[in-house]
This record gives sequence, structure tokens and C-alpha cells, in this order.
Amino acid sequence: MRILNLSLGSAGSSDGTDALSRAVNAAADAGIVPVVAAGNAGPGSSTIGSPAAAAKAVTVCSISDPGEGGFFESDFSSRGPTADGRVKPDVCAPGEDVTSVKAGSGNGYVTLSGTSMATPFVAGVAALMLDASPSLTPAAVKSKLMATAQDWRSAATDTETGAGRLQAYEAIKSAGGFTGTGPGVPSHFASWTQSLARTAAVDEWTLPVTKTTYPIALTLNVPGATSAKDFDLYLSYWTGSAWSQKAASESSTRQETISFTPSVAGTYRVTVRSYAGSGSYYLDSSYGGGSPTLSVNG
Repeated sequence: MRILNLSLGSAGSSDGTDALSRAVNAAADAGIVPVVAAGNAGPGSSTIGSPAAAAKAVTVCSISDPGEGGFFESDFSSRGPTADGRVKPDVCAPGEDVTSVKAGSGNGYVTLSGTSMATPFVAGVAALMLDASPSLTPAAVKSKLMATAQDWRSAATDTETGAGRLQAYEAIKSAGGFTGTGPGVPSHFASWTQSLARTAAVDEWTLPVTKTTYPIALTLNVPGATSAKDFDLYLSYWTGSAWSQKAASESSTRQETISFTPSVAGTYRVTVRSYAGSGSYYLDSSYGGGSPTLSVNG
């Protein structure tokens, strides 16, 4: 056995020292790559339980994919940090509306969402990496998975999406002996850290959308969100004479998500508005087109 795929977990935040987490670390020490679902307790912070908090686990969060509304972070996906302050999860993979075989049915299928649906993607890529280079250690597999991921949210690993989105072809190529090229995907842009100064302040981002073959997918994360710090997200299209709102996300949680399939290319606008309070936010955008521009800075 070289790969361990685990879809189980405890409630609450773990420090990774419990018996199950220690067993996962022991598996890694024995040469087995443990790939563990992060959990479905998001979008709140400090929701990584056991054994996802195990230090040597490859802990997998969930994102959507272009076939299910574009690249956006799943709001249910558990977030770090761990109870002892470490960064988790490690890498994200598709976990929205994934069709798989139905247990106990013999020949049935089921479509589900969750980090348990994302984890097998990473486990499968890890297996292909070991096929390309059997001498890789579990630590090396984890390192290469993270090093080749597409970075999200911040310029380093973070407690929302870890190292970012799994890039299967790049991970396997990093293992050696493979020169393939992956399929085309939407462009991804991370705003890093932005902020709003007061209630009712707005930031406006201009998006030059050149392709209608990909959805426009937006993920807004608001660190430390409370009823006193609540930001909302809007998407509009320039008709040539006025802005026409196409989608909005106005929840009271720390994450706002928009997925919109454009029927025409052109200029789109993303508005981040403070419903209450001030502070920082992170905006990830995914679509077919060029880099967004911050046109209004509130």
C-alpha cells in the first residue's frame, strides 16, 4: 500500500495530537501517503478536525470547477488554522457535484458535494506521481503537490485554500518522466489583501472578459467577519450606456460567492461593498480574460 485516502473526521478544531492523527503520521513514516478530507464545517475558521489536522497528512479542501460554475472556493470546506496554530488545509481539488459510484449498489452512481469528493482527486494524482517516480517519499509527494498548485488568496500558503488549486499535470511532471499538457482552464486572479475603510465603502474591479466559454466565478473571503463586519459582492455588465447587475451575494457569513455564465464578452464590474464595518478582504476571480483592474478603491 502506497496511498491512504481518508474520508472521516471529528467535529471542532484539532491540534493533531489525538490517536487518529498520530496514526496518520505513523502511516506517513511507514512510507504511505495519507490523503485526508479537510471536512465540511466551513466557511468558519478553525474548523479542521481530526485526522485532517495531522501534520503529515495531505489535507484536501474543496473548490468548484469550470463544469460546475467555475473555479470558486466551496463555502462548506473546512478552514484552518489548526488548534495549535498550524496552516491547514494543504491543497484544494474539485468537490462540487462530483459523480461517483454508489456504495452498496453494485452498479449505481451518486452525485455529491464535499471534501470527501475532492480527496480522491489528490490521492489519484499522488498515485500517478509514485508511478512516475516510485522512490518518492510521502513528504516529497506532499511537497510537490503543494509546490505545483495554483496559488489562491495570498502569496503563500494560507488557512483558506492551503497552497491552492491542485494542478494534476504539473504535479505529475514534477515527479519526473512526464511531459503532457493539461486542458485549457479559466484564468485565475488573486487580489491578495485589500480593505474597506468604513460602512458603505466600495471597491470596484473592472474585468475584461474575452471568452464566454468559461463562467465568471468570484470568491470573497472576509477575515474576522461578524455582524459588525459584513461585506457583500456584486457583478455587473457594461451594456454600452449603463451598468446592468447580473449577480449578487449578500450573506452574513465570512464568504460570498458568485458564479455567472456570460452570454457576451465585454467589460464586467465586480463590486465589494461594506454592509457593516471596515477591514481587510481577499478576492479570487476566475474567468476567460485579462487581469482585473481596481478602478475604485474604498
